[in-house]
Amino acid sequence: MGDFILKKFPDILNDISTKYDTNMAEKYLYKYDGMVEFVYSPEILTTILFYQESVMSSRLEGTVATITDILDYKVGRDVSERIEKDANEIENYKDALGYCVKEAERNDFEVSNALIKSIQYIVLNNSRGADKLKGKFKERQNYIGNKYDREITYTPVSYLHTEEYMDNLMDFINAENQINPLVKVAIIHAYFELIHPFEDGNGRVGRILIPILLKKYNLLSTPYFYISYYLSRNRSLYISSLEAISKANDWNTWILFFINAVQQQTEILIKMLRQLKAIRMRAENNINELKTQFSINILNFLFKRIKFTTVKFIEETGINANTARVLLKQMEEKGIVEIEEKGSGQTPSIYRFKDLYSMVEDISE
Repeated sequence: MGDFILKKFPDILNDISTKYDTNMAEKYLYKYDGMVEFVYSPEILTTILFYQESVMSSRLEGTVATITDILDYKVGRDVSERIEKDANEIENYKDALGYCVKEAERNDFEVSNALIKSIQYIVLNNSRGADKLKGKFKERQNYIGNKYDREITYTPVSYLHTEEYMDNLMDFINAENQINPLVKVAIIHAYFELIHPFEDGNGRVGRILIPILLKKYNLLSTPYFYISYYLSRNRSLYISSLEAISKANDWNTWILFFINAVQQQTEILIKMLRQLKAIRMRAENNINELKTQFSINILNFLFKRIKFTTVKFIEETGINANTARVLLKQMEEKGIVEIEEKGSGQTPSIYRFKDLYSMVEDISE
């Protein structure tokens, strides 16, 4: 375990080099940010990104459900007990992400212990961590270790000092200084994990804060950037880079990993935005050919729901039942939607928005 003792700010900065080349990562962030500005509706972006982030961040904690599993669960299809539990955990993460974005925007992106506690409460609500303290800092010592052989690799800050360390971190987050903003975000994420302020949910809360910080430090104009896809795909490197700090006081390995992770994830997101734009344009053209006054309602609904029942389509678009069924039939004929399960009696049909569902299947694996 070593003798690593976490120093407070600003003393700890004496151990950390803050001179890094972040030009390429920032260049990709600015490019992505410019593309986000031209997304027609935030619903299009947030639905896909929130789901991808929620699934991948939760996967880092041991869930196995994919986005398509979640969509099955939401339309009432039978899923395994394991997938149902995963789905609840993933929905919690998605809710916490949405809450964090709204609250941060409302408070001019001031980060506080109250915000962080609220995020953790939502993350754990009615999930596998529900027996742990929710919305409160830990009240007993926690440990980080290898769950397979139960070896303790790091002992976080004592519960007796959590509040003062978190207050110190909040001061650092909200203070203006000369540190490169991307490096600052890297330091904050690692420092939060080293404090490990909660009994459970630390990793998920720490990852939710990343887009808020990128927006706060003007690296993005909107907080729609999520990194868990890359971190999940590079889990061993993510964990070992963080462990290098407590094992050898090696911040360099972590900061270099984080800068590269941001760049790589941004390239992935740029590709996704291009796909979404193409899907949106194709769907818009096809739906306009239906000559219906409900074109916008339908388009926004499809991007929000992706997979849905006839009942949900009628409820959420505000179209009367007979017209809705005619439009669904026309959309099926045009290849905009496809029937996944034909309804019978009191059971409604299940549809999916074909192009977007295909994209979701690709990013689910």
